[in-house]
Amino acid sequence: MLDLAHIEQYRENNRVEAKRAQGGLPHSIWETYSSFANTYGGILLLGVAETADKSFAAVHLPDPEGLVREFWRVLRLPGVVSEQILTPDCVEIAHSGGEPIVVIRIPRADRHVRPVYIGGDPYTGSYRRSGEGDYRCSAEEVRSMLRDRTDGGRDSRVLAELAMDAIDWDTVARYQARTGQSGLSGRELLREMGGAAWDGGTLRPTAAGLLMFGRRPAIQRVFPDRGPSFGDASAGAWTDNLYDFYRDSCARLMTAVPVPDRDPMLEAAVGEAVANGLIHADYEAQGGVLVRRSADEIAVANPGAFRGDAIHPLSGGRSDPRNPVLSRMFRLLDASPSHGGLAGVGQAWTRAGLPAPVLREQFGPDRTILTLPLTSDGLSPEERTQQRIVEWLTDHVSGTAARIAVNLGLDLGRTQRCLDALSDAGAVVTDGVTYALKG
Repeated sequence: MLDLAHIEQYRENNRVEAKRAQGGLPHSIWETYSSFANTYGGILLLGVAETADKSFAAVHLPDPEGLVREFWRVLRLPGVVSEQILTPDCVEIAHSGGEPIVVIRIPRADRHVRPVYIGGDPYTGSYRRSGEGDYRCSAEEVRSMLRDRTDGGRDSRVLAELAMDAIDWDTVARYQARTGQSGLSGRELLREMGGAAWDGGTLRPTAAGLLMFGRRPAIQRVFPDRGPSFGDASAGAWTDNLYDFYRDSCARLMTAVPVPDRDPMLEAAVGEAVANGLIHADYEAQGGVLVRRSADEIAVANPGAFRGDAIHPLSGGRSDPRNPVLSRMFRLLDASPSHGGLAGVGQAWTRAGLPAPVLREQFGPDRTILTLPLTSDGLSPEERTQQRIVEWLTDHVSGTAARIAVNLGLDLGRTQRCLDALSDAGAVVTDGVTYALKG
């Protein structure tokens, strides 16, 4: 919901686009349709112009009903857009200052149909949103979205070019000792977990087995420059197999957590955070997983955009790992999204009196970044909750109290109290049901 009665409060941003449309349906709306669908979703306003100071103003639409009919007609034409993702209630005619405005709400498309593109070629017709405008996706961004369309994960594929000597068996032994899996031979364990598979009559590592337990030269041969690295003010970076990287980086990160006496919940949360980045990484994309610490925060960044469902993973949303075999391997370490996941990380962090973790996406190239603050922000629990609600509304434009509560993992009563306080302070506007930021 936007407060259309005061539309002058708004400006174009990464979730709102305005077009005059007085001469009919603008062709450029399809680029915006693609960009919103491939990014965060957004609202397209027809019959709205930008003034000299970039604020919005309603203009006269001679035939808004005809504009809506034309929009639906063109949307359904073959070759205009690759996917029709709108429902009838996504398009409506509203009013501002007595003038009609066509409001088109475009959701973020499900990963199985991204990229949503115009014309017939995803490499020339895919767009994303950045700031106030749309940009054409790079070939790497398109390839990344196309990879994410498939289910099952690419980490189960057998690496026919490698033999089992690509595996570091000392690493496998350390993993077995930690997880209590010493009853099987190393090869049996890898086959059981999906880290190795038969290729004809030859046992070979899978992508997950190589990444988790492989020798560095073999990893770099298959995934050049895609290994994980750790960086802080006092150390450079290294590349290793994922198990050794996970173990060593968790130990180093715990020295930065400002809590006296070793807190098992925080230690587990740090492990979950690192494992989450390794499990969800797109190892065929640009760059690798980067774990970084500073005096103020821990950050875990992995290549690949967010794949999850509509409920935010920090609030207990369903995990959709890019690498399900790796997820099973980390599950035995009690460090998998199926064991508390990022929701558990958030609970441990706030229990320790630290600000809630933040998960965000970055595009061009695609990266997902989890930030764990290490210093207090001086806010009360209520103020922190209000801040989280404002951040959610910034990303989602509008929502009901119930939807906000579910997405943020909050009690409905607490959510309503915080929304009332934000409304009283003039930070949000509401029609009594739906809430949106003011301006």
